[in-house]
Amino acid sequence: MKKNISINISGIIFHIEEDGYEKLQQYLDTINSYFSTFEDSAEIIADIESRIAEIFLAKLKEANRQVVTADDVALLVSTMGTVADFQSVEEEPEAADQPIVEPSTAGTDEEQTDPKTKKSKKLYRNGNRRALGGVASGLAHYFNVDAIWIRLLFIILCFGLPGLAIIAYIVMWIVVPESSELEDDQKVKKMYRNPEGKVLGGVANGLAAYFGADRTVIRLLFVVTIFIGGSGLIIYIILWIITPEAKSITEKMQMQGEPLTLSNITLIRTFMNKVAISRNA
Repeated sequence: MKKNISINISGIIFHIEEDGYEKLQQYLDTINSYFSTFEDSAEIIADIESRIAEIFLAKLKEANRQVVTADDVALLVSTMGTVADFQSVEEEPEAADQPIVEPSTAGTDEEQTDPKTKKSKKLYRNGNRRALGGVASGLAHYFNVDAIWIRLLFIILCFGLPGLAIIAYIVMWIVVPESSELEDDQKVKKMYRNPEGKVLGGVANGLAAYFGADRTVIRLLFVVTIFIGGSGLIIYIILWIITPEAKSITEKMQMQGEPLTLSNITLIRTFMNKVAISRNA
């Protein structure tokens, strides 16, 4: 029997095994010590704790249990990175003259070309992120795109070919099996409405972040298309309804298409501060 300790992370109470607590305490002490010299250290540490809480909640829900283990803490550290990782990123420019090794491709040519090493991908309805029957999110997982675009496609088809779109959706709902074990590909960029500097619903702001475009250009395109058959207004309203707003630090990082690590938390805070400054100027 292991001793469990109750802790408060970002306002949420977690029960954690004693050995996991010790590892987590060491990790947090290192983070607090390093970021304490930053100007907005309190906000950065709060963001980090918020992300830790999100990871633990997701893991507990996935495993259907109530206690955080030492393995969960180890997974957290590997996901978030350590201060040593963050420092090594800062020191990389000094080694710019050295040859760059691509670890992601080294030694994988045989794996990439050998069809035996590739697993056949199967289509499922996604039971984790379903809005109706999980068909759209299942297709999104299969094709490695954000589910927003599949849902938007179905909605547009419902305007042009309502009978065909509805029948196709129902048929897929019936014949495609459901799975609750589909894991989101963290490399897939997510579309969110961006609340930072929004004028109306944050749709144009979110599209600008997703496509790496100027939000003024996106807004101008919507205004122009409003006067061309009103399609811009319809698409804007649909996206406003089906697109979630980026509220958590994780969602803000996914909106930028970046993995959430210690270093990227500071990057997103810099981005948000710049937006706030430009909005108040």
